[in-house]
Amino acid sequence: MKKNNYSLMLSEGVVNAIDAAAARAGTNRSALINQILAEYVSYVTPEMRAKEILSRVYESLGIAFRRESVGESAISLYSSLAYRYNPTVKYCLELYRDGQNLGELRVSLRSKNPVLLQLFARFCTLVAALEQRAVGHVECAAGEGRFVRVLCLRAEGSTFSMTHESVGEAAAAYIATFDKMMKSYFAYLPDEERAYEVMTGVYRAYLREAGHIL
Repeated sequence: MKKNNYSLMLSEGVVNAIDAAAARAGTNRSALINQILAEYVSYVTPEMRAKEILSRVYESLGIAFRRESVGESAISLYSSLAYRYNPTVKYCLELYRDGQNLGELRVSLRSKNPVLLQLFARFCTLVAALEQRAVGHVECAAGEGRFVRVLCLRAEGSTFSMTHESVGEAAAAYIATFDKMMKSYFAYLPDEERAYEVMTGVYRAYLREAGHIL
């Protein structure tokens, strides 16, 4: 959303109080005034929307993921993979400010083991192909130890037609599904045929049970 510069006549005491409150909240004067005015006129800013969505994502995922940080538009979470060396998997969900797409999920495997990285790349390729067949075009990209997936609503036309709570729950459901598919895949290796069968079952359950498909 476009922002413009406006001049406001404020008393020095009010400015000092605003600056102190902004420092406590880890933000700046303009952002805090914008938030206060938005709340006063019952207007939901992109920042408020993102905060509500990300809070619901974390609440919905529960204790299965460790939270690293929550920013104005992104949340970072950690999971662990019960495979060689028990590598850490990082999930970073960054929300877009506007548009059809909700945001993007970046998944990264914290490992330098070449065999493990190769297996992860293979898993990401299988996930992308599985989703393409199931829901149509999926915007995603994979690199060494990294997978990026753009999240967009596929049912009602726009994420903005949903409540912030339901958007957060939908994003959490996808993250949980991806994590479960990955753990299922690695759990059945080196029998890749069986591993793929199990991860496919996890994804089909997501399609049946999720209220909104991303």
